[in-house]
Amino acid sequence: MPAGPTVTLSRRKTSFIAGNGWSDPKSLSPFAWFAQLAGIQNAEEIIAGKLPIDKLGVVAVDDHTLKVQLNKPVPYFVSLTANFSLFPVPKAVVEQYGNDWTKVGNLVGNGAFKLQERVVNEKLVLVPNNHYWDHKHTVLTKVTFVPINQESNATKRYQAGDIDITESFPKNMYQKLLKDIPDQVYTPDQLGTYYYAFNTQRAPTNDVRGA
Repeated sequence: MPAGPTVTLSRRKTSFIAGNGWSDPKSLSPFAWFAQLAGIQNAEEIIAGKLPIDKLGVVAVDDHTLKVQLNKPVPYFVSLTANFSLFPVPKAVVEQYGNDWTKVGNLVGNGAFKLQERVVNEKLVLVPNNHYWDHKHTVLTKVTFVPINQESNATKRYQAGDIDITESFPKNMYQKLLKDIPDQVYTPDQLGTYYYAFNTQRAPTNDVRGA
């Protein structure tokens, strides 16, 4: 069923809620375009500086209800809200710590885990967030993210049991992995846009009228 043109979202009564004008030209996020993709009313005009931020089609009805006005129905809008660019940001914390608000001890979130340790280019360590609304059902006691730049290295470490999951693998290994470990290869559907570019320097597409 199409979402919109008005979408009302209700949140649980958790310990944290806040917002940030990510489409505000004064503090423009590099992901402001996502508001346009989502079809949020007036996002394009606000990003261009033609309208003030308070004209954005997002209204906090109360402490637990958010109403979003879209330019038109967007079937996948609710799915888009899971993108990190739409995560709530604690305004007071950002104002207090500035660029350091994402460091250990300062970062505030509403997920199942919280940041315990960060070593640049080495690891991120998360532990359970006691304030998470469903904390009693959190099973993992620790999650460690290890940055691995090369897909081939990540695949080798996964196969060796050094890591439990990797988000990508070399494309030329897809069929082999699908054959060797079919129950461990997951390829979800993704929203995408494709186009075909024609070589207008060679026949038969060099003659645009003829083609």
